[in-house]
Amino acid sequence: MVHLRQGMYLSAMMLLWRLFLLVLLTSFLCGCGLSGRMDSCGELIPNSFAKGFALYDCGEDTLLVLYNPENHQDTLFTWRSGKPLERLASISTTHVPYLRELNRLHHLVGMGADAYVRDDSLKAMLKSGKVKRISVGNELNFEVTIASNPDALLVYPYGQTSYDAYREAGIIVVPISEYAEQHPLGRAEWLKVFGLLTGNWELALEHYDEIESEYLLFRDALTEEVERPTVFAGSYYKGQWAAPSGESLMAQLLADAGAECAFASHKGSENITLDFEKVLANIGSADYFGKVLHHKGVVTRDALMEEQERFQLLSRFEDGHIFYCNTAERDYFEAGVLEPHLMLRDLGMIFHPRRIGPHPVHYFETLQSVDSSHEP
Repeated sequence: MVHLRQGMYLSAMMLLWRLFLLVLLTSFLCGCGLSGRMDSCGELIPNSFAKGFALYDCGEDTLLVLYNPENHQDTLFTWRSGKPLERLASISTTHVPYLRELNRLHHLVGMGADAYVRDDSLKAMLKSGKVKRISVGNELNFEVTIASNPDALLVYPYGQTSYDAYREAGIIVVPISEYAEQHPLGRAEWLKVFGLLTGNWELALEHYDEIESEYLLFRDALTEEVERPTVFAGSYYKGQWAAPSGESLMAQLLADAGAECAFASHKGSENITLDFEKVLANIGSADYFGKVLHHKGVVTRDALMEEQERFQLLSRFEDGHIFYCNTAERDYFEAGVLEPHLMLRDLGMIFHPRRIGPHPVHYFETLQSVDSSHEP
């Protein structure tokens, strides 16, 4: 009987120990950036358009959950609000506009891909050494990054790079995937993530609401149009054309501008690759031709086509039906993440000028507008 009681006592103690370990592990996962679905804390704060993160109101604080952009059932990172992150290092210039919008650009102590920085104040901080250059080419420099002493390192959640050494050094590694959002407002909504991380949540909500309101105002006006022009958009490189698919961010932007992407029936969000015959078959029925390019100087028809023998593709379009965004002059890849409403307004002026009155051009313009602006 004594042995039986001892056995029952030991079994009970083992069960309690296992329960303790389970509670401890659950708490650990809720507070750290480990894999595993962890979104049961508190009440969900619903997003408007973003799919890559979730926020939960846990009473005294807020739980942030960042998902794998390729599988939203997979949690890459969790973090509880509390003490804001005041020293940040980033490997992407697309993070800059979020910090600038929240008056947190001075929190940067390290910056990768610094050759692509467009922000003048950040350029000055890099030049003075206040912000360290933490990458050489595409490679992150471990020693320089550690020396900049960041609280957190903002990275992409893709590629083969391991950040374990940075975690072991006590740096929080935050995988930011705003680029994977399929809706323009989804990218802008990542402002909430940056607001939570840097302790400027209220300002993040205020600024995002302004962006969303303007975007939806233009969208509702433009989508009332019965006539929706078809737009062929793409780029030519080494014998192949890359064009946006039907579930891409550009296709969504065109749809909200009262137009139709030429490849709207193609599923997926990635660009599709086309041979020249396929291009000829689709461009013939398009009403507009659009392109994002980097060109120094006045953009002409020749500049829009990389090879002279392909020039005849554009001959069927009038100047006003060829539009573009020149990244040499327009900050499409950096500031553009927080200005989808201005992109939409530009496209609305091109496709439905009667719906959207004349406004200053911010991103997209037609050949016609450029030619007239350069008249003697």
